[in-house]
Amino acid sequence: SFDEVSGLLLAGLGIEEEPQGAREVVAAIVRGLAERRVLVVLDNLESVLRPPRGANSGRAVSAEWSDLIQALATGNHRSLAIVTSREEPADFTDRRIAGARPNRRMVRVRRVEQVDEASAIEILREQGMRDSPEDLAWIAGRVDGHPIYLELLAANYGDMPGFLRKHPQELAGGVDEMLLRQLVRQSEAARDLARRMCLLRVPIDVRGLTFLRLYRDDDERFESEEVRTLRELKKLLAQLSDSDESVQEEEETRAQEGFTLEELAETSGILNALVCGSLVRRQYDESQCADEFSMHRVIVEFLERELGEVRSGILESVYRFYRSGQTVEKPQELADLQPLLEAQFFAFQLGNYREAMMLIGELEKYLDPWGYWTLKKELCEQVLPHLDRASQPYILQRIGLIYRGWGDWERAETYYRQALELATAESDRAIIAGLQGNLGDIERNRGNWEAAERLYRQSLEMREELGDRSGMASSWGVLGDIERNRGNWEAAERLYRQSLEMNEELGDRSGMAMTWGVLGDIERNHRHEIGRAHV
Repeated sequence: SFDEVSGLLLAGLGIEEEPQGAREVVAAIVRGLAERRVLVVLDNLESVLRPPRGANSGRAVSAEWSDLIQALATGNHRSLAIVTSREEPADFTDRRIAGARPNRRMVRVRRVEQVDEASAIEILREQGMRDSPEDLAWIAGRVDGHPIYLELLAANYGDMPGFLRKHPQELAGGVDEMLLRQLVRQSEAARDLARRMCLLRVPIDVRGLTFLRLYRDDDERFESEEVRTLRELKKLLAQLSDSDESVQEEEETRAQEGFTLEELAETSGILNALVCGSLVRRQYDESQCADEFSMHRVIVEFLERELGEVRSGILESVYRFYRSGQTVEKPQELADLQPLLEAQFFAFQLGNYREAMMLIGELEKYLDPWGYWTLKKELCEQVLPHLDRASQPYILQRIGLIYRGWGDWERAETYYRQALELATAESDRAIIAGLQGNLGDIERNRGNWEAAERLYRQSLEMREELGDRSGMASSWGVLGDIERNRGNWEAAERLYRQSLEMNEELGDRSGMAMTWGVLGDIERNHRHEIGRAHV
C-alpha cells in the first residue's frame, strides 16, 4: 500500500515528523531526497498500476501513488530512483499532455527484452547453476535469453546439474503464473491479438496485424482476385449508366482499398498495451521505415499451452491471412517469399496437405533458380507421408530432380522408380511419361544411349497419345541429342527440326533458341566430316 511504502521511505530518509495528508507525505519525501543523495528502488511497480485496458491505462491506481511516481521522476531532488515494471508507468510523463513521452533528460527508459547467449550463460552461472557449458548454452537458447526466466530456472534447478537437459518439459514451469497475470490485465481485444500473434513465425507490421485482427470472410477487402474483378466490373457498368451513383461508389471503393486510419490506430493502441505489458516486442525495421512486432519464445510457448482446443480455429485465421491477404510480386530474395512460405507452413499445420503440396509448386518457381534446393527438399519430405497415393509421385519426382541436380544419379533414380511404381498403379499417364523421361536423363548421363533412347521413346509415345506438345518437343530434342552423340547427323537434324517446329507453334522462344544453336552445331560438324572425307 502507499502508506507502507511511504512510511518505509520516510524512515529510510530519517524523517521523524509525521506529515498530514498524502501530498504532504510526498513533499516530505522529495525534500528528503534533495537533502541526501540516496538510491530508491521500486520493484514490480505494475502492481500499483491500472491494467493496460480501458481509461487511464498505465496510470497509478490512486492519486497518492500517482503523485509519488511523478515526484520521483520530475521532482526537484538529487537522488536516483530505479523502477522495475512489466508495464510502462504513464505517470512518468507530464499529465497535462495526452500521449506525452517521458523527458529523456530526467527519465531513462530501458526495455529489457532478452540477452544474448553469452550474457544468459553468465546470469545462470552467477545464480549458481553448475551445469556443463553445453547444457547452459542449450538452456539459454531454449528460453531465448529471457532474463527473468533465467533467474527463475537458476533458483529452482541451480543445485541439480544436468536435470533440465534430461527433463526439457520442466522449462515450462515457474513462469506461467507470472505471464498469466500479465495477460489477464490486458483487454479482450489485446488477448485475442496476442493469441493470434503467438502462431506467427516472423515479425509483422501494424497493417499486417490489422488484417489478421479484422479478417472476415464477408469483408470485401479480403476477397479473392476473381471476386474483386467481378465487383469492379459491376461498378464500371454502374458508372456508365449513372455518373452520380458511380462517384459515390468510387468513394466507397477507395475507402475499402485499405484500412481506415481509425482501424490502424486501434491496432496500434492494442500493440502499445501489449508492448508495455512486456508481452510483445517492437523492433524498428530501417529498410521498411516501420515498426515490426513479434513475441518472445517463452511467451509464445506459454500462449500455445493456454490456447488448448481453440488453437485450430486461430490457425485457420492465420492461414487465411497469409493465403488471402498477402501477394508475392517480383520477389528478389528469399525474404520476399515469406508470405508463401508461411502459407505453406500453416496449410501443413492445419492438415491441408494437398494445398501444402500445391504451394510448394508455387515456391519452386523461385527456389529452383535461386538454388534453395535443400529448403525445397525439406518441404517435400515433410509433406510426402501425408499425401494420398495419387499425389505422392509428384513429390517423389521433385525430390528426384533435386538429387539429379546434385549429381547423385543413384538416389535420383531410386526416387524416380518409386514414383513410377505408384504412378503406374494409379494409371497416371501424364506423370508416367515425365518419369520415363527423367529415367532416360539418368541413363543418358551415364552414357547408356540404348537404354536412354528406349525410355525417351516410351515417354514420347505416351505424350503423343496425351497430346502433350511441350513434352513431345522435349522428347524429340533429347532423342536428337542421342543421335548427335552417336554422330548420326541426319537423324539428329530431323529430330531437332521436329522439336523446333513444335516450339515455334508453342511460342517457346527459349526452346527455339536452344534448338537453333544445336542445329548450327550439327551443320558445322557435318560439314567438317564431309570436308575430311573429301580430302
